[in-house]
Amino acid sequence: MAMQPHPADHAPVDQELVEAAAQVAHTRCRGDNHTMAAAARARDGRIITAVNAYHFTGGPARSWS
Repeated sequence: MAMQPHPADHAPVDQELVEAAAQVAHTRCRGDNHTMAAAARARDGRIITAVNAYHFTGGPARSWS
């Protein structure tokens, strides 16, 4: 059975989201406490950004901006 490509594999890159994630990484990520930043677009067009954070117990936790 042949695998079908996922539609997202051919979607154009939303540069505004890339820039928003890069900006939140630049302004919010500090040292090893933050290892990832992300951005998503809501249905109404708002951009939501987030970074991960390591909790004091050593496990990952979320930090929304």
